[in-house]
Amino acid sequence: MSPKPIQVNAFGIALLTACFFYISEIFAGNLIPKGAVSLLFIGIIRLIQIAVFIRIVGFNALGLEKERLFPGIIKGLIWSFAFGLLVIVMTEGFWLWSGKNPMTFLRSELPENGVGQVLFFCVGGCIAPIAEEIFFRGILYGFFRRWGIFAAMLLSTAIFFIAHNNAGLPQCIGGILFAIAYESEGSLMTPIVIHSLGNMAIFTVYLLI
Repeated sequence: MSPKPIQVNAFGIALLTACFFYISEIFAGNLIPKGAVSLLFIGIIRLIQIAVFIRIVGFNALGLEKERLFPGIIKGLIWSFAFGLLVIVMTEGFWLWSGKNPMTFLRSELPENGVGQVLFFCVGGCIAPIAEEIFFRGILYGFFRRWGIFAAMLLSTAIFFIAHNNAGLPQCIGGILFAIAYESEGSLMTPIVIHSLGNMAIFTVYLLI
């Protein structure tokens, strides 16, 4: 079942709200030193963002109907497992072909202390994926869907890519994958699970290398 279209008035309010939260995060990043405090602040902003978006648009229009939640989670786990296997195969193939470990190209400024790392995983691995999927897939994709699947996928992925600082191939592939999963399954829980598990996997790789 395809996602339901987002109404114009709800889209406009949600877009203005997203801009406000995004600007708030930028100011927080500049004013608050990086660490546990800034992560906690961003986590709170994202939680408020989730609540506001749901209040503006509603659960059903976001693909979060009660009867679709559990099936969406199961489908998300299946998609994550399949995509994870594909990434492993491609990684091994690249390694054998080039002689270079592609995992060494992954870098991130993770907090050095345990508390900061736990907060990083909680915010970046759980809270942020929910907030981002609600906005980029639930709201943006749902609104652009009126002009067709390709337009919705292209526009929502482009904005998703631009919104991420130092975005690269993972964000581009991720945006497309999340949109396809949402369109295919009709439940926003599917891309939420894929996004969350993907982030956690990347963070774990950062810690290991």
